Amino acid sequence: MILFGKLTKMCVKICKLLGFEAEVICKTLKNKGYIVGLNMMQAGGKSSDLITNSSSKVASWNCVDVLYFADSIGNMDQTEVERILSAIQLAWSGEIGIHAHDNMNRAISNTLHAESIGADFFLVYFPERDYGDEHSIPFFKKLHDSTNIDILIHEMPRRNGLGPGSKQYSVELL
Repeated sequence: MILFGKLTKMCVKICKLLGFEAEVICKTLKNKGYIVGLNMMQAGGKSSDLITNSSSKVASWNCVDVLYFADSIGNMDQTEVERILSAIQLAWSGEIGIHAHDNMNRAISNTLHAESIGADFFLVYFPERDYGDEHSIPFFKKLHDSTNIDILIHEMPRRNGLGPGSKQYSVELL
């Protein structure tokens, strides 16, 4: 398990992984002493071959510590999570993470399923719409009560639902 120290996570659409820029950025970060996590965004619905080939390409760079796959739209089910994780495992022997969005109330169940079949790192995002603390706190409480996984809540600006601005909300630590 990698401890959070100088951890950086970069997100790249899976179709862009074969490009040169992602490799250069990851190698630069690794050379500066960072722990590098690469998130293959929009993995859902992509072919198993594309996911395996992309994972192999990232493995060949020898600089990524954790390879994440993202349920960017929040519509994956457990079958899709398992298919993608299996495709990654064909070419990647390092640690694997899932980045789950909760748009359809599946983030927690998908994350727990990913843990049961071999994922090591977990990012669960509450829907990006502004629901405020009265909805956020019960969501994270449910996550906390569902697993023994350590939870890190990263507080960040979220859209306020009224336009392009953002507003900070406090989220109590569980």
